[in-house]
Amino acid sequence: MNIHKSFMLLISILCIIILVLSYFTWTDKLENAHNMSKTIPNAQTEKVQTEDTAANEDPLPEEWELTREEVVAALINADAKIQELVLDRYDQSENIQMLIVGSTVMNDGSPGYGQQLSEALTNTYGSLFEITLSPWDVTSEKFVETHIEEIAWDTEYDLVLMEPFTLNNNGLVTIEDEHDHILAVQERAREEVEDTIVMLQPPHPFYQAQFYLTQVRALETFANDNDIPYINHWTDWPATDDVAITEFLTEDNSPNSDGANLWSSFLSSYFTSQ
Repeated sequence: MNIHKSFMLLISILCIIILVLSYFTWTDKLENAHNMSKTIPNAQTEKVQTEDTAANEDPLPEEWELTREEVVAALINADAKIQELVLDRYDQSENIQMLIVGSTVMNDGSPGYGQQLSEALTNTYGSLFEITLSPWDVTSEKFVETHIEEIAWDTEYDLVLMEPFTLNNNGLVTIEDEHDHILAVQERAREEVEDTIVMLQPPHPFYQAQFYLTQVRALETFANDNDIPYINHWTDWPATDDVAITEFLTEDNSPNSDGANLWSSFLSSYFTSQ
């Protein structure tokens, strides 16, 4: 009897020991599992974060080599709506297609303001801007009636810098008709790109201009009334009643090299702040 009782007591003690060891083993496993849950990230969360990061990283073409802040700084002198459009294209990693259209005076000066402005834009923005020069020796009426469809509008120009043949129109096209021709160009450009911005600039000034002054003043008023950016480079030229202006012109009142440099310098400052 005593032997039996001793055996049963020993068995009970062993069971208790096994239960205690099992309990501590189980709690140790729980603690390890808890610690692991703190150190291993959730796979689905990590994937979503990676995808979100990739979506926000919209790399620009390497050859642009411009930060957004640098573009903002370069555009500081431009009209607000031009800044907005350029930055919109930049944010979408799209080039800005720019058309410079007007009379053949853009070539005067060797090189003329057209070529010099193109080089300034390229030097500042690299391949962000793609520029097309389109000079015509016509009036605005002739341009709209005959040549407007010779422009490659399917290039989808974002910016159109127009010198609206104002000097060529002198004595041949009324001020009102010239303004209608400007609107026709703007309408044609927006058939391809809805938010195209047409910008206006006058031709060059010259000494003792008469009715031409009325045309140019009317052009600026028209631009302001129609919310069209007007780039008034005349502020950098001598006044038309100052004989000093002749130093920037040839004998037939076209810009010489100094005149072309003055004109292009103003435009370059407007578009690049340089």
